[in-house]
Amino acid sequence: MSKDPTPAKHRLLTGILHGDATEVVKALRDGADPSASFRVGGEAGGVPLLGMIWAASNGDEPTVRALLSFGADPFARDAYGDSAGHVAAKMGRANCLETLLEFGWDWREIGQQGLNARELAERHHYFDCLRAIDEREASANEKKAMEAEIQENPADKRAVSKRL
Repeated sequence: MSKDPTPAKHRLLTGILHGDATEVVKALRDGADPSASFRVGGEAGGVPLLGMIWAASNGDEPTVRALLSFGADPFARDAYGDSAGHVAAKMGRANCLETLLEFGWDWREIGQQGLNARELAERHHYFDCLRAIDEREASANEKKAMEAEIQENPADKRAVSKRL
């Protein structure tokens, strides 16, 4: 099987633009940078846009997951100061927001409008996004409480670890 001669970055960005996660993964395996950006509005005067932000804005969770799995920075921001998490929250893309949270993105980060993801989701009435943030926060708090319990009672470590 011969390798596709089209440069990996070009195939990556084409896959992102078309919502083709399979093509995105192939391009990433061929060495494309998961944090690659492209210009919207043409190379000369366009605005740089990160591929993950494009995917999140379109609710393309498989592509967001692929980019993150290959090392894209969940905290990367566009030229306006928003990350993929901010864009997902203000566009109601709960599936992408959940994935970004899973990969360590912090919803408390302040975006371009001076708001965090919770505030953006509230402003736009995206209750699925609010639920995703609340569930992630509850899970993190439960894990911290269990870890504290292990520190206090090392003999009970096995019982508590099973709940983690």
